[in-house]
Amino acid sequence: MEKLSNKQLTLSIFILFTSFFLINPYALAYQVQPMSAEIKPVGKQSQYSLRVDNTDSFPVSLEFIPWLVTQDEFGKNTLSPADNDLLVIPMTAVIQPGKSQTIMVRYLGEPVIEQSQTYSIEINQVTVAMEDVSASELGIAFNFKTMLNVTPDDSKAELNAKSFQSHGDTWNIEVVNSGNRFAKITEMEWVVSDGNHSVTLDRDNIKNFVVGKMVMPNASRIFTVSQIDKIDMANASVKIKWLQQ
Repeated sequence: MEKLSNKQLTLSIFILFTSFFLINPYALAYQVQPMSAEIKPVGKQSQYSLRVDNTDSFPVSLEFIPWLVTQDEFGKNTLSPADNDLLVIPMTAVIQPGKSQTIMVRYLGEPVIEQSQTYSIEINQVTVAMEDVSASELGIAFNFKTMLNVTPDDSKAELNAKSFQSHGDTWNIEVVNSGNRFAKITEMEWVVSDGNHSVTLDRDNIKNFVVGKMVMPNASRIFTVSQIDKIDMANASVKIKWLQQ
């Protein structure tokens, strides 16, 4: 048998992968909006709605699970059950083809919180036996995790770059958030300077250089930063500003 070259093997895998999504009409069964939200701990703003659209031609069965999210300094998330903090109605749903389902999420935790808390609503596609739907039509089950932040009034992030460490062509920069609100990477503006040149990484281009998503309140986070043109990273300093949205 003739052995495929790396280029031929890569092309074959690409064609197989692409063909699956083109031929199999059940590959993507539903859509979820919004993928992230922010609410308050009390009052009318202590709840929000998820909308799930069944974009396919067969029924989809889903379950909705609330989690409390904590994060270490490298951005690794740990999930803990949050049934006592979040009320999710309904917790399961079967959505017919072309139809939508609204999921209500309400915060029931402590009414007075000192800092923002991060949660996730996990949406799992459940395989169930349905009439007129064969096993081959069920395809692959897709799961989503949406993000929810509960923030007290007048909360804000206070960000500072604490330390730098070189790792070949990249740098690890420790960012400390001494505020009581989480901060997303798209809510930050980084000014990187080596004394001779200065570059501003705003919310439009920061993702091109910085790997990571957010910093929890009263916590630190280590971000990986790629080399920035014209900046001598060995002598660089960083000023970080939180851009309130």
